[in-house]
Amino acid sequence: MLNLNLEATLSSRPPQLSSMAGTKIFMAIGALLGGPHSFMHDLESFFWVLFWICIHYDGLNKKGKVKHRIVSKYEKWNYADEGELADLKKGLMVEEDGFDKIITGFAPGYKSLIPCVQELRKYIFPNGKC
Repeated sequence: MLNLNLEATLSSRPPQLSSMAGTKIFMAIGALLGGPHSFMHDLESFFWVLFWICIHYDGLNKKGKVKHRIVSKYEKWNYADEGELADLKKGLMVEEDGFDKIITGFAPGYKSLIPCVQELRKYIFPNGKC
């Protein structure tokens, strides 16, 4: 049964989405800094999701539940404001040697993805530029 008393008013213009839509820890650095959206932000967001999974999860336990790892170094990402989070992420991307040390901390089940993550990083952050 329809309730015609609950009528929605539609405008001729679709509602505008916030440029800050999404889970902050997975957002691109440029998006965190309020820059205009580009397709590279989407690719960078994928990179951060993959990075987060490789650091924080280690497959399934014997009961079929996801094994979580607490990595205190990245815990503050959950609470940082946009500018601080952008700076934290930039700090990871500046030097390739530094990033290579970080990814050695991937969970054992994701170590095989290290070459893929390194290659993806080179395309998203050429010469360590953010």
